[in-house]
Amino acid sequence: DGSSLTPTGIAVGPEGVVSVCGHTGPADGPSPNRWLVRKGTPGGRGTMAWETSDDFQFVAGQSARANDVTSDAFGNVFVTGRAADVSGVDQWITRKLAAP
Repeated sequence: DGSSLTPTGIAVGPEGVVSVCGHTGPADGPSPNRWLVRKGTPGGRGTMAWETSDDFQFVAGQSARANDVTSDAFGNVFVTGRAADVSGVDQWITRKLAAP
């Protein structure tokens, strides 16, 4: 689809759920990156069912990047990174994603 994907962190929760964070954006354009977290849930015979669990921009039209991810004993996922505010100034962001 002409986009770039850059993974920057991976975590495995207590139930074997895999979380991968990073950023995505257009491969050839000036549009901003979006913070992206994908969740992989184990299935039968070694398969994983993947879905997007967080697609984030602090302000629409401004860049955001997830840098790292971790999971606690309850399966909650914590993602840290940066996102630009309305003035284009980067802010440190930490988001908690609820356990599945």
